[in-house]
Amino acid sequence: MEAVYFYKSNIEKDVKQILDTDEFMRISYETKITTLDDKRSGYFIYIIGSQEELNSLNTKLINIGAEQLSEQHSQIVIAVFKHEAENAASGMGLIFG
Repeated sequence: MEAVYFYKSNIEKDVKQILDTDEFMRISYETKITTLDDKRSGYFIYIIGSQEELNSLNTKLINIGAEQLSEQHSQIVIAVFKHEAENAASGMGLIFG
């Protein structure tokens, strides 16, 4: 399962503290700094985990002020994360290929 959240930099430490707990050590996540507009800057976090882990994590992230993106917006952000990962991998192939 996948989920994408947006959070402001003022809760970055809280997000990392939640993700560093034993409960969530097995999930995979990536963060990316972003500026959505002049008033909203912060981070996107792309998370992959089991449904149970994501349900528990969702509650904790929402409680500290993170915002879960809609399915439509999540797919756009996920595509960006995957595109950048593919570009990085192909760049490594050029170096070591």
